[in-house]
Amino acid sequence: MMNEELSFKLKNLPDNPGVYLFRDIENVILYIGKAKSLKKRVVSYWKERNPKDDPIYNKKIVKLVSLIHDIDLFVVENEAEALILENELIKKHQPRFNALAKDDKSYPWVKITKEKFPRVSIIRSPERHGLQNKFIGPFVDAGDLRHLLRYIRKIFPYCTCKTKSSRNSRIRPCVYYQINLCPAPCCEKIDEKKYMENIENIEQLLVGNIDEMQENFKAKMIQASNELNFEEAAIYRNHLKELEIFTVEQSIISYDLEKTAKKGQVTEEVTKPVWKDLDIVAGFFSKVRAGIIILHVRHGRLIGKTPYVIDLGEKIITKSNYFISLFKQHYLRPEIPVPNEIVSKYEFPQDIIEGLSTYFSKNNLNSKKIVFRVPSEDDKTAGLQRIARKNIELLVHQKDSFDVHKGITQGLKNLKEILNLDEIPLIIEAFDMSHTQGTDYVGSMVCFVEGKPSKSHYRRYKVRNTQKPDDIAAMKEVMTRRYTRAIKDDNLPDLIVVDGGKGQLNMAHTLLNDLGIDNIPHIGLSKPEGRSEINQPPKIILPEQQDYIELPLKSESLHILQALRDESHRFAINYHRLLRKKRQKKSELDDISGIGPARKRKLLTFFGSVKEIKKATEEQIAEVVGSSNAQNIFNHFEHKRSKEKRFKKKTSRKKAVSSFSKQQK
Repeated sequence: MMNEELSFKLKNLPDNPGVYLFRDIENVILYIGKAKSLKKRVVSYWKERNPKDDPIYNKKIVKLVSLIHDIDLFVVENEAEALILENELIKKHQPRFNALAKDDKSYPWVKITKEKFPRVSIIRSPERHGLQNKFIGPFVDAGDLRHLLRYIRKIFPYCTCKTKSSRNSRIRPCVYYQINLCPAPCCEKIDEKKYMENIENIEQLLVGNIDEMQENFKAKMIQASNELNFEEAAIYRNHLKELEIFTVEQSIISYDLEKTAKKGQVTEEVTKPVWKDLDIVAGFFSKVRAGIIILHVRHGRLIGKTPYVIDLGEKIITKSNYFISLFKQHYLRPEIPVPNEIVSKYEFPQDIIEGLSTYFSKNNLNSKKIVFRVPSEDDKTAGLQRIARKNIELLVHQKDSFDVHKGITQGLKNLKEILNLDEIPLIIEAFDMSHTQGTDYVGSMVCFVEGKPSKSHYRRYKVRNTQKPDDIAAMKEVMTRRYTRAIKDDNLPDLIVVDGGKGQLNMAHTLLNDLGIDNIPHIGLSKPEGRSEINQPPKIILPEQQDYIELPLKSESLHILQALRDESHRFAINYHRLLRKKRQKKSELDDISGIGPARKRKLLTFFGSVKEIKKATEEQIAEVVGSSNAQNIFNHFEHKRSKEKRFKKKTSRKKAVSSFSKQQK
């Protein structure tokens, strides 16, 4: 039931863009969302759900709403600010019902130290390495970056020493000098000007200015050749040959054809490919998982991918909104390599485009406006889109197949064959009872969905009509209540498992027949003699049959049934212990209407004990819990006192009559 404060907040929501946080009774954040209008969006959660919508999604919304106790709001000026703030809050609090794009990696950068002879290294989180140094990046994949630097170092050797290089700091060069990977500035094997040329060339290669470098090397090669300096010309010729690996075209990559003019050919127009930095984004949604993948194209080459796959579980996410939820979390991360264009079949909402553009410009991640567009066959991005789609679909299916590897899916398939069922039992319900000599009698119903516990569907019952130890009668009551409701909600399982022998199973068979749902397969699970299952497995009992089914100890189907039975037993006995503990700790205040745990704590803190509360006046009690509750408490104890007085009078009268009778005798 909605509390008064929450009801007031819902009626007085601002009609502004912002971010909303749903909290439970313990002030834990359940869900964070953004809205163009907080008034319209937040209230929509309490509106009646459309039966045509996804029923699983509707159930998640109903569950979320049932847990909401309070709402926090952040009002902002526009949707772009709301988008950025929502992402930051989700990353910080990681709410239970939000879908989280978990990817713990930080992106690699190249650090070039600010020294006389700069050193080159790969680092992460440049803010930790001093702002005086130079940083190039971020790059998508650390492995690819290491391979790239390894190749570049063969062309332009550089120093990677852990300590600062200076003249005459070593007696003889290290082994990297011997294999031509370091020019040994520490031993005066290279002058500062030549070393800085290497560093500048490395920078040009890393930022992708390869065409400019090639033109420069060609000019220097021709100049050296004209001056008859053939050794130097050969060095530049070798550099040009080594740079060819950076200019090989990949057949799947997109480019623009830009018309330019060569030197000396002012009137002749030629076409030259201008490579663009692209991110190709695709997604896939299955019954239990959702995912997206980003293919990164930089300087005309496909250099890596970034996938995100999440288990849906209780996440408030649908097939229509999973893509944008994961997409925005990726691009609102710090240090993300930002492309010129983002290509996807998905049509991006305007608020997402504006929000990302605002974020990039504020954080100086990209000086140009990012283009969002659909793939095209003309520039080969359609082929990249198909590749991305195949990759994320494969990744999601691989994660789904991991469950099969663990034996769950195979066990369910085997169970279908063993029990001769029409379909694989994806939803299985099991029942068990617990009590102590008929007191605190409870029943449990646990549910396994696709072979795994679905705790949100668990149910526990207090047995009302059975006062003595009678598990068959108690289980009949529990199953009647469960399936009367299930028929009404059209929420029936694929298989029912009853913990017990033929007596329990025969009762279940008769009950299901009376309810008109005896078409649902149902079995009993009987413990072996001696009740130890180490060497002898439990037996499967079938209705109206004398024979048992015994499964091998290593059977995956048996493991599923045992886990189901053990879970129902655990759930029942835990509830029984809870009730027993409550009964043993029960206070007289628990019997008074309107006095819950919070008010009980207040009273006991203030008065010290129930005995002192009994002595207090109605006015004194009202100071702690209010006048109406004080009246209930005072009347309760007053009624109890008058009842005790009547009982004492009656007892004393009986004693007087008894003593008078004795005297007469």
